[in-house]
Amino acid sequence: MNTVIDSAAAQTLLYHEQTKHHFHRYARSLGFLDWANQPNPFRFYEGVTALKLPLLQKDIAREHLALYERGRNAFQDFIGETVGAFLELSLGLSAWKSIPGNTWALRMNPSSGNLHPTEAHLILPALPGVTAGIFHYNSYLHALEPRAEVPETLCQHIKEHFHKDGFDGGEGEKSLGFRCRRASWLT
Repeated sequence: MNTVIDSAAAQTLLYHEQTKHHFHRYARSLGFLDWANQPNPFRFYEGVTALKLPLLQKDIAREHLALYERGRNAFQDFIGETVGAFLELSLGLSAWKSIPGNTWALRMNPSSGNLHPTEAHLILPALPGVTAGIFHYNSYLHALEPRAEVPETLCQHIKEHFHKDGFDGGEGEKSLGFRCRRASWLT
């Protein structure tokens, strides 16, 4: 039995050595790019009903220094519009580019050009028509995909833990909270 494990471990280590980059050579590969079998840059969960988020209708009016000084930004309610705006401006798609035969999306967050997507998951309290749960943000659809239900008591536990009823920094404080406000943004 140990020889089987030792053999599997040896094969794994050999594969790792042969396929990693080294100072004097690139990692072993096919020697060409397989353009016909590129991975999908967007993750979709099958069998779930995506909950569309609202897109911003116009740019948010902020002065330049509000990017750097937190006190210049007003508290925002934890509702669909602000969750959607946050995800749109931080992880959403900014544009589509194309050349004959190929089209691709540009994302708001910078990338080094790798093909793996940036993922985001959110834990949200119960909302009208939506059970409290964990959601995956799908930037292609600008939608939330439910991944798991969360017990109704989680919202209360988070609120009690942070001793706050919202995400805010107070007057120069660095505290966080959790707003368990019910809103009608996904109905």
